Amino acid sequence: MNDVNIWSMLMVFILQSIGAFEHFRFMRAQDRISGNFFSYLFSAYPGKSAATYLVLAGSAWVSVEAGVGDNVNPELLYALISTGHLPLPTIAAIGLSLVTGYGFDSRFNKGDGTIKIDEAK
Repeated sequence: MNDVNIWSMLMVFILQSIGAFEHFRFMRAQDRISGNFFSYLFSAYPGKSAATYLVLAGSAWVSVEAGVGDNVNPELLYALISTGHLPLPTIAAIGLSLVTGYGFDSRFNKGDGTIKIDEAK
């Protein structure tokens, strides 16, 4: 490829960020972390979050370079949804982006590793 479609790359990155948010929700539900999403990213674990989002940005670029990210271009999605069609490669690209965000956040941004134990149980 000679160029990178910024809209496709941004959409892949947004979907990956949603996947990372789902990992935050999972860890929060298990009481492995406390606070909100922004404190999780910026104040509690800034180095781990920076590594996660640098890898996600690189992954979004690779996804668009490989052609997978072009399936989630916002202009294409709007055109497809307005006609009532959503092809399988688009659904697969959306799922892949979500899983990539969840997986990279799970790998790099694990919280402090402590699990709070409720003594009332």
